[in-house]
Amino acid sequence: MHIEQIIASGLVAGAIYALIAMCIVILYKVTGIINFAQGEFVMLGAMIVITLVDAGMNQLLAACLTVLIVMIISMGIYGAAFYPLRNTKNVLSNQPYVRSGTKFESRSPVDSTQATGPSH
Repeated sequence: MHIEQIIASGLVAGAIYALIAMCIVILYKVTGIINFAQGEFVMLGAMIVITLVDAGMNQLLAACLTVLIVMIISMGIYGAAFYPLRNTKNVLSNQPYVRSGTKFESRSPVDSTQATGPSH
């Protein structure tokens, strides 16, 4: 492996970690709640894109549609789980349970599709 390739791989991995950290900070500043389930939503989006492309949809159209789908799912989870917690006095006692439940619920559809295996 050449040193240039190692440096490029390190820069790409560092940029990805920086983007994830920036997303966590932006979400905390906007909502006041730390949510580490963001990776689950990225994984959900990737699984949706793969499903749509396997069904014969154009890749660009599948990516655009997936952004909308994940955005709607995220807004629903925020409205149902996090929005009611915004004015509670003892937020720290409720948030870990909501975050854990969000992570579990966003992952369960993906786990069920992986358990059945590929359809082709």
